[in-house]
Amino acid sequence: MKKIIAVTLVSTLLLSGCLLKRQGDKIIEDVTSSYNNVKEEVDEATTKVVETKAKIDETVSDVQNALKEIEEAKTEIEEAQAAIEEVTK
Repeated sequence: MKKIIAVTLVSTLLLSGCLLKRQGDKIIEDVTSSYNNVKEEVDEATTKVVETKAKIDETVSDVQNALKEIEEAKTEIEEAQAAIEEVTK
C-alpha cells in the first residue's frame, strides 16, 4: 500500500511538473510575442516621428527662404518708391 501511495505521489508530482512547465512555456511564448508586437509598433512610431521631423525641418527651411525673399522684395519696393519720389520732385 505504501508503495502504491509513493508511486501515485511521484506520478502526481511529475505530471504537475510537466503541466507547470507547459504553462510556463506558454507564458514565455505569449510574453515574447507581446514584446515583439510592442517593439514593432515602437519602431513604426519612431520611423513616423523621424519622417515628421524631416518634413518639419523642410517646412521651416521653406518658410525661412520665403521670409528672406519677402525682405528682398520689400527692400526693392522701398528703393523703387524712393526712386519714384526722386523723379516726381
